[in-house]
Amino acid sequence: MINYEAITDRYESPLKEPKQDPTLLQGMYAWALLNELLELGYPHNFQHERADLADYGYNISAIIDKARMIRDLGER
Repeated sequence: MINYEAITDRYESPLKEPKQDPTLLQGMYAWALLNELLELGYPHNFQHERADLADYGYNISAIIDKARMIRDLGER
């Protein structure tokens, strides 16, 4: 059983449980995508943008927080 609530962001929002389990191939692609997201990194200097752009910056930063936690699971 996977504890999706163990993966949280800076706001303590847990990872949302998917409606269906991935296939092995989907899981492997998702891992590659997660690493590309982490290479892209956090957005910078978005706090003074329009409200919708700033909200996007905060939301994508929260997703990157969760991605980092997932990546670091193998190091525990």
